[in-house]
Amino acid sequence: MGAADTARLLASLELQDKGFTKGIQSATGSLGKLETSMGRIGGIASRGVQTAGQNIARLGAIAAGVIATQVYAGIRSLEELERVTNATEGVIKSTGSAAGVTAKQVRDLAQSLEHAWDRLRQRAAPVLRGHRDLFDMGLRQQMLHA
Repeated sequence: MGAADTARLLASLELQDKGFTKGIQSATGSLGKLETSMGRIGGIASRGVQTAGQNIARLGAIAAGVIATQVYAGIRSLEELERVTNATEGVIKSTGSAAGVTAKQVRDLAQSLEHAWDRLRQRAAPVLRGHRDLFDMGLRQQMLHA
């Protein structure tokens, strides 16, 4: 192979190398853009996970507050039941059990009356809702004439 042929071969390889280098640079640029996009997607996903975690923590705090409120109301209800039971027993003792009933019998009667009252309210509520206008008119008239 002569010097001229070697020079042409080298020139040809250099030209092909320039095209190859451009292709590699273009691919590298595309990969860089993809990496940036993936980084943004990862950031968005990360913020979404953080927000979800914060929301779950808030819901937990709200649930704890609701539970604490209900426990407090339950304790107050039990205190009221104990107070009423003690008062009932005191009245029964002070009358010398003249009525012939125990505090438990009085409590059972009160509970059955409470259940009957609840059932009555449940049955009456739809009727009252259906006649609300009549009820409101009657109430207004009573207030005007009072």
